[in-house]
Amino acid sequence: MVICMDIKMKDKNEKWGLEGSFTLEAALLTPLILGSIIVIMYLSLYIHNQVALYSIAYEGALKASQLDDDEQSEIYRIIDELLENKLLGAGIFKKQVEINGESIKVFLSGSMSVPEIMDLLMPYGDLSIFGKSEIQRKDTVSLIRKYRLVDKLKTVIEE
Repeated sequence: MVICMDIKMKDKNEKWGLEGSFTLEAALLTPLILGSIIVIMYLSLYIHNQVALYSIAYEGALKASQLDDDEQSEIYRIIDELLENKLLGAGIFKKQVEINGESIKVFLSGSMSVPEIMDLLMPYGDLSIFGKSEIQRKDTVSLIRKYRLVDKLKTVIEE
């Protein structure tokens, strides 16, 4: 972008004077620059919240897979602890946990509010965010026994 300034000498003893074109261009560019900064900030917050929900869904499903019983209230409590102070400017509307024998599915969804200034760019309102994860149940005792068996086989092969 080229900024044109009309510079002219008022007098030999006076400093250079500027016409009003620079002020006019700055007045037109400032809202565009500030608007783009705000859009980039909200986009980064949206990406942060999206990644945080996926992480919370995965960690909640992983912790739930290690529980002995299928009590969903305990799983919801774990997810609530993980959600505490992790999302920026977003609210969770739906938490869903499905337990199907050997697998646990966690689905979290919510929305992120958009400021009124951005209504022109996003006329549909809030941004929806979601996170989902599915984990197979793990029997930690049998897993440790398998690791020990592999370690014993390794020592036998090395001898």
